[in-house]
Amino acid sequence: MNASVNPNGSEVTSCRFEYGTTTSYAFSVPCTTARGSGNSATGVAAPVGSLASDTTYHFRIVATNLGGTSYGSDETLATPLSPQEEAAIAKKHEEEAAAKKKKEEEAAGKTGVLGSKEEAKVAVTGIVSLDGSTINVQSGGKAAVKLTCTGTATCGGKLTLTVKTTTKKGKKKHTKMQTIGTATFSMPAGKSETVKLTLNGTGRALLSAAHGHLSATLTILKSSPSPSTTQTKNVHLAQQKAKKGKK
Repeated sequence: MNASVNPNGSEVTSCRFEYGTTTSYAFSVPCTTARGSGNSATGVAAPVGSLASDTTYHFRIVATNLGGTSYGSDETLATPLSPQEEAAIAKKHEEEAAAKKKKEEEAAGKTGVLGSKEEAKVAVTGIVSLDGSTINVQSGGKAAVKLTCTGTATCGGKLTLTVKTTTKKGKKKHTKMQTIGTATFSMPAGKSETVKLTLNGTGRALLSAAHGHLSATLTILKSSPSPSTTQTKNVHLAQQKAKKGKK
């Protein structure tokens, strides 16, 4: 510890440092340097050993001459960590860093597994296609719609047949789309099936009025597997002639 003492023209007869972990100063050590007897401040010092590591100490200089005893102001000093403590802290930091890294890797691994599941989910596909543009209509207004499901999952959805009709009112013509039949479908992946779609009364009447040949629009709504898709196809309805029995 270091301080300065001003003898103020009288010889310093006693000089010590008081120190401790509080301002009560539990310990003292004498100055080991000359204290002087002039009128200017003189540096004094005292070695202190066996201090606790990582601790704040309070200390002050106490000097005595013929004029009495003077006490210096409170000062503090902080001792560093011991080599063993520094090594222990460094080891703790390394262990915490390793634990954090392991936790992040485990989290990344779980995310990877979930990601694989999501990829597998996305890979489940089903695509519906119409086989040909001519749809034969059998007796009773049953339209045979040939579909194919490609992909890895069962295809399901709904078929809707519509036609554009034109009516004349005075000099003005009015056109509108009319639904002439609907049907649902469900077929395994990799299979082709014929879906029976029954024409409603309007559809059968329009087909008959068109002498068995009618242009229409087929809407294919695939609702499963997701995502849902919609296709619109221009088709030709052809009424099949009833087979005559043998006489």
